[in-house]
Amino acid sequence: MNTMPRLLSALLGLALVAGCAAPSREAPAGAEVDLAKMASAERRSEKIGVPADVRYAFTGGGAGTPLDLQIAVIPRIDGDDLRIEFPSTPGVSVAKSATAHVFGKASASASYRLSLDLATDAQAPDRLPVIVSMNVGEARYFSVFAIPLRAATGTR
Repeated sequence: MNTMPRLLSALLGLALVAGCAAPSREAPAGAEVDLAKMASAERRSEKIGVPADVRYAFTGGGAGTPLDLQIAVIPRIDGDDLRIEFPSTPGVSVAKSATAHVFGKASASASYRLSLDLATDAQAPDRLPVIVSMNVGEARYFSVFAIPLRAATGTR
């Protein structure tokens, strides 16, 4: 009996379930979260965009303290000038680092991570926009992803 199709089906099922998971808060602030435990960010458009996936996890943070947001960008193909940007968003301030990060060369065999401290207030939207862009050959592609903030902050 060939078990390969069953194994592939099981792995696909696990990947689908992992992509639907709620934001992870398992690791302490500052500790790197396992990529498999991170939730998938929602791509905001069906148009052709950057050939990459974005995963995220919230760690640490509690009442009155900043949230630690860990982000991983996983290119599906090799490219150049990989950028992750956080547009100015009312009710959200990035406390730890710049609002744009450039990684240069991007390899499909790697994940590119960063960690941010976010402070939110009552004006914060339900979702934090994240812009990911990358050059592939002579073309530049970008996509806007959304990371749910309300689940992390516990507000409605």
